[in-house]
Amino acid sequence: MLLTSGGNGVPNPAHNRAGLRSDRFEVKLRSAECRTTSFKNEMQQNHAMFSRTLGHCGGKQQVLLTSRQRANRHKGESLSQHVPQCSLQVSTKGRVMVYVVKTPLEGLEGVGKLLGGLYPRPLEHAVVVLHCQERNMYKALDFLPEDPKDPQTALRLVTGRDVPGMLRERELAKLPRASCLFIGTALSTDAMEEATIFHNQWDTRLKLCTNDCRTHTNALILKLTGKENACGSFF
Repeated sequence: MLLTSGGNGVPNPAHNRAGLRSDRFEVKLRSAECRTTSFKNEMQQNHAMFSRTLGHCGGKQQVLLTSRQRANRHKGESLSQHVPQCSLQVSTKGRVMVYVVKTPLEGLEGVGKLLGGLYPRPLEHAVVVLHCQERNMYKALDFLPEDPKDPQTALRLVTGRDVPGMLRERELAKLPRASCLFIGTALSTDAMEEATIFHNQWDTRLKLCTNDCRTHTNALILKLTGKENACGSFF
């Protein structure tokens, strides 16, 4: 770089400093242009590589994951292989909880209140209670003689004969807390409707130990939950 001088041939410091700044700015500008060109070239190469990848994958976009993301995804896939299929189903109607309630036989409620825990177990009556959580609804289903207070009914039953029975279905305001056992959650989200269908198809000829309230309760709970002999440990 030439030093500029004034009219008398003496170098001019102000002009020299301006020239130095101009030279430095030009160097920085050229350096920035070089970096920009390099960045553009790199972006073009990446775009071409990405386009080829899309072509090999049938046009489906591939997401590049970090090592931690890949590990998390792999862990999640491994866990999903051990989850039962039924647990992946999302209930659309709410879960149905299944209970067994035992009460005194029809007509002996007063005796049950009087004796309390001393009430004879063979005279206990089994009732299935369903609770639909979504509707906050309680439904009781049971099987009992048509005329449970008739002495002839009791006589026929204790002598091993059958009597006409009736299938009863009622809505309850709340779950009876006394003498109540939680069995489990129904397998189907349509358990309320399925229970009614199964209940209405039950044989109505009632006979002790063969086709009575406990037989009906065990069969209905098996249908809804898959659990056998629900009354076995409760009565």
